[in-house]
Amino acid sequence: MSLNSVCLWLGCSLISSFLLSKATQKKKHARNPPLRIALLGFGSINGDVGKAIQSSSHGLDKDRVVLVKVLVRSKGVGREGNLFTTSFDALMAAKPDVIVEAAGQPSIRQYGVKILQKCELIITSIGALTDDSVKNSLISTAEESNTRIHLASGAMPALDWMHASSLGGGIQSVQVEQRKPPKSWLGACVTGDTLDFNSLQQDATVFEGNSREAASLFPKNANVSAMLGLSTVGLDKCSVKLTATLGDFGTIVTYIGEAGSLEVKTNGKQSKTNPKTSAVVPLAVIKAIKNMTSVVVIGA
Repeated sequence: MSLNSVCLWLGCSLISSFLLSKATQKKKHARNPPLRIALLGFGSINGDVGKAIQSSSHGLDKDRVVLVKVLVRSKGVGREGNLFTTSFDALMAAKPDVIVEAAGQPSIRQYGVKILQKCELIITSIGALTDDSVKNSLISTAEESNTRIHLASGAMPALDWMHASSLGGGIQSVQVEQRKPPKSWLGACVTGDTLDFNSLQQDATVFEGNSREAASLFPKNANVSAMLGLSTVGLDKCSVKLTATLGDFGTIVTYIGEAGSLEVKTNGKQSKTNPKTSAVVPLAVIKAIKNMTSVVVIGA
């Protein structure tokens, strides 16, 4: 081989190695495609979630998460364009990676299994899982489809601590009192209101029982009690008190277990658009999405 041929071969080899190295580096540092989010419902919860995704606010990165479709009962002001649909088939045709449910317990019964056959599901209407047949069908579908069910922590404080503690067993007591102003309870009970919430002059007990009963009877108000029961001692052993209060809106939780005990009280704020919902609930969903898309996961 002549000297010129050797130089040409060596030069081509060096260039090829350089280009291969750059391509490998580019592939190594390439980001995953953005997480495709769809919303089931667009009320006080998902309205805030959708705005956060589209504006890349609340710590969400537009390069890591994108809103692809929103299922609503009907279109109207603020729901124009191709983003919104009244068709469940169109929602699924958008090929979301995750669907956020904030449309009430009936939507879980209607769409939960179909969603989990194709993608992951974030549930805010936790009370739907008080029906064991619904819960078991969702779990079995997720197992078969290799998808996951994410239960939003919602307005329940200290959930990470209590759930971790409960894994060690030895739980002695789990109690929660949800305190909301009278107007939050209007029309809240599926069996009909027994108190005159418009004329209360002092705090009144709306319900006392366990979390399965509470979330079943008060599907729009007591989802957090179901979340607490499912994550700790079980739905039938978690004690719940629902109170119509003229004082602070919030939650009082008491947990006693082998790994420790906890007492926590929150003074929260109501959603500006729905008095039955805490203002922190959409933020809890946004946190879940942030954890799915961020390099650093807080509260894993």
